Amino acid sequence: MQKKLIVVAVAGALAAPAMALAQTTIYGYFNAEWSPSYDQANLPGGAARAKGEGFNSGASRIGFRGEEKMGGGLAAWYQCESELAIFPRGNAAQGTIIDVTDALWCTRNSAIGLKGGFGNFYIGSWDSPLKKMSAVTRITNETGWMGTQGMTLRQGTGSPNMSQRNTDSFNYDTPDMGGFSVGVQITTKQASLDAPEDTATSTTKGRIYSLSGQYATGRLAVVAAYTKNEKNRAVGGLTNPDAEDTAILGGVKFGFGPVELGFTWARRETDPTPTTSGKRDGYNLAGTWTIAGPHSLIAGYAVAGDLKGNIAGQSGSDTGASQYLIGYKYGFSKRTVGTIGYVKLDNDTNGVYGLTDMASGTANVALGESPSAFVLGLSHSF
Repeated sequence: MQKKLIVVAVAGALAAPAMALAQTTIYGYFNAEWSPSYDQANLPGGAARAKGEGFNSGASRIGFRGEEKMGGGLAAWYQCESELAIFPRGNAAQGTIIDVTDALWCTRNSAIGLKGGFGNFYIGSWDSPLKKMSAVTRITNETGWMGTQGMTLRQGTGSPNMSQRNTDSFNYDTPDMGGFSVGVQITTKQASLDAPEDTATSTTKGRIYSLSGQYATGRLAVVAAYTKNEKNRAVGGLTNPDAEDTAILGGVKFGFGPVELGFTWARRETDPTPTTSGKRDGYNLAGTWTIAGPHSLIAGYAVAGDLKGNIAGQSGSDTGASQYLIGYKYGFSKRTVGTIGYVKLDNDTNGVYGLTDMASGTANVALGESPSAFVLGLSHSF
């Protein structure tokens, strides 16, 4: 009898970790894009860049999430999501082969929280409600060779990056209320270790506020969102102690038959110095058409408007850009998709945008360049 009890006790001890692990899910996304023909933007001053090829792995990630139900409809949950550097890049300043920021755990959406009939409250690092709403209506990729987020929320000299994943944040999402839902995010005053948010001379520690509203029913979704970066959380915080960067976004997505269309509009404003300011509008129109079975087409047109204001050397007429893309997708399965596409970016006479959310700004791109790329891609989610 005693031997049987010992066996049962040992079996129970071994099973306990397995039972705990059963509540944890491993998930991820591998995305590899290859451009065999990339027509690069030339450098300022007339220096030419040769046509080349390159890889991208936009949004590749791996994560662990788990949930514990505690009764009464209340559950505790956690998520740790990390970047997957499929094509690691060196960092000369740090003397590394792989950028150390790509090797850290929980660098993407990661948090711990409680959820129930009241909604979902969580703390950690998470996409702002504005960034989440842009994903609802964008349809096209966020980053990578065929990414379009740069045209609406990210790129452009003199324009803040408002496609944010914010650390040190409190987050709350309401439950679904007949199709309506609201999201709120507020960061602490603790600045991160990344400039310009925290430096040896930085004393003002501002917050980031983001708010979103969404109505979704069937194949229709309507979204709106607002984000404010105050003081040294703003892009100009080092020179303007009262700086504020703001963004407002609206969008709609709807589907009919084999077609799905999405439209996103955003306005970004920045105050880099006490006497200068800039404002830029951008929008993205995109659609997909499921032809038959695993075959589908995707097309998109994105515009970054002129930077209006008085930021010297950056704002003025013809400082925007347009981006066109078209692609064919083949679904090998529900989780594995192959892509063939072409993307072209046309800068206005004084525009300095670049593809893949890289090489933008007056230090890297000559005025009025028109880079393009032919792209082959393969992605797998699990």
